Amino acid sequence: MNKTRNFQEVNVFYPATGVLLLFLRLFLHKTTAVFLLFLSIFLFVYIWRFIIRNRHISPSPSTPSTLTTAQPQGMKYDVFLSFRGEDTRFDFTSHLYAALNRKQILTFIDYQLVRGDEISASLLRTIEEAKLSVIVFSENYASSKWCLEELAKIFECRKNNGQIVIPVFYQVDPFHVRNQTGRFGDAFARLIKKKALTMDKVQSFRDALTDAANLSGCTLLGNSELESEFIEKIVGDVLEKLHVMSSSHTTTGLFGIDVRVSKVESLLNMESPDVLIVGIWGMGGIGKTTIAEAVCSKVRSRFEGIFFANFRQQSDLRRSFLSWLLGQETLNTMGFLSFRDSFVWERLRRIKVFIVLDDVYNSTALEEWRDLLDGRNSSFGPGSKVLITSRDKQVLSNVVDETYKVGGLNYEDAIQLFSSKALKNCIPTIDQRDLIKQIAWHVQGNPLALKVLGSSLYGKSIKEWRSALNKLAQDPQIKKALIISYEGLDSEQQSIFLDIAHFFIGRGQDEATGILDRLYGRSVTFDISTLIDKCLITSNDFYPRLEMHDLLREMAFNIVRAESDFPGERSRLCHPPDVVQVLEENKGTQKIKGISLDMSELSRDIQLKSNAFATMYGLRFLDFYHNIRCTFLLLASNIFVMS
Repeated sequence: MNKTRNFQEVNVFYPATGVLLLFLRLFLHKTTAVFLLFLSIFLFVYIWRFIIRNRHISPSPSTPSTLTTAQPQGMKYDVFLSFRGEDTRFDFTSHLYAALNRKQILTFIDYQLVRGDEISASLLRTIEEAKLSVIVFSENYASSKWCLEELAKIFECRKNNGQIVIPVFYQVDPFHVRNQTGRFGDAFARLIKKKALTMDKVQSFRDALTDAANLSGCTLLGNSELESEFIEKIVGDVLEKLHVMSSSHTTTGLFGIDVRVSKVESLLNMESPDVLIVGIWGMGGIGKTTIAEAVCSKVRSRFEGIFFANFRQQSDLRRSFLSWLLGQETLNTMGFLSFRDSFVWERLRRIKVFIVLDDVYNSTALEEWRDLLDGRNSSFGPGSKVLITSRDKQVLSNVVDETYKVGGLNYEDAIQLFSSKALKNCIPTIDQRDLIKQIAWHVQGNPLALKVLGSSLYGKSIKEWRSALNKLAQDPQIKKALIISYEGLDSEQQSIFLDIAHFFIGRGQDEATGILDRLYGRSVTFDISTLIDKCLITSNDFYPRLEMHDLLREMAFNIVRAESDFPGERSRLCHPPDVVQVLEENKGTQKIKGISLDMSELSRDIQLKSNAFATMYGLRFLDFYHNIRCTFLLLASNIFVMS
């Protein structure tokens, strides 16, 4: 029985193979060399013809005839394409699919040549997640239970989720679809008879067909218009609907991002034919990539090509870009190509593209792109736009036309984002409300910190909330995002950053720069500018005081704490308990370079011995302050007092 069942299954799905197996079973006992040779030739020819016939329908994203989209992960399909394969797969539907792809409309098409009666769960999920569905009604569409199941699911999504549906009537009258008459109705009748469908199932199919035919769609009967023009009309309709959707749904669930996306859009001047480059600049975790992804998703239907590249996560971006532009086959044929090749320029300048160069960490990484970017008006098609995100303002200088600095979320948006992760749909308690306010103030609107902390505290106790707040900067994900800019500094700039974090926050920029000039024996003006450009410190233009995000300052404290478990063996001290312990217990060592102490935070007087500083040979900076600040600089044999 098992053998028979297996043979029947093969016969259903691969008819020619089944016939050959039957032939083999009947004549196996007469096998000869000639027969085996004949059989081998027959199989080879059959398989080869099958490959040749169907190779053009393989989903090949590198095919040079269609620009594909290099895009951020997690994006769903724009369009689900429902069609009757035997009617339109190799002509109309394949042409429609290619036209949608050329406009960077991410379209799902089912390449399965042989279908059963039941739709897989993954296909149903694809329908649910698509932004809209295009249904190609043809003469035999209703003869397929699979197609009608797709149709029913599409209209279920339309009813429940408001999914947009565009019916396309290809060589079939909408009247016949609506009433299941004519040849279209005959095909439906054959299905009902063949599959023995229940009355409820038949009625659900009839309702879906009627609903579809009642919608405004696109109709092609006979030679009423050129098929190419008809397809362009469909694509235009899809683009228009996607654009309307993107305007209202792009930023759903992303608190405080709408105004940021609008600002970047205005800087890009989307309606202008000029090629413009805009830089997005800000500290780690502040939302630069999220903004770029949101802008990309919102405007993608306006461009012929979208390229999204992360410089820190991807390698060989030149090859990735050229593969995207030319197709992998062309690239393999041409061999090595650079951005300077006229072959590349001539093709790129013909298309309107939107390019995102994300997380560009230094100017060197951008160097091989300079030819394209500097010659933007001759290397990109009219209306093309480029977004570059970076933590370092200097990376963007002399490259971009406009710069947008990303600040933290405002207080209300920060609370909403944190609450959405930490509480889900629950109402906060009084204690939770107080802590949420503290958290929102502490992270200063950093979206990454709000999401990471909120997600980690979901379902946790108040005690755990308080504990997590105290060690937020130690979270691996947040630490990784913050420390990248610090690691990009040279050793002396790292030292200056740590000095500022421990000793100079809140001080005037000129005052701090003057002290640091003496400490380092040279001008540190350039280094201060570098720290500002990398968003590691900030300075108000109106009254320039050095400030630092609390998470970055906590990171600096952790870097110094990691030097030793014993405060006396660390390079910098500014926390009162550590300073008091070292001074009163004579625990200081030559490793200490600077000490700062806010006397107002002490609950008692410090009891110092005469030799409290005797072993601190490396001490160069001493700052004790209350209402009056007195700073000592110990440089060689001289002591400078700076009040």
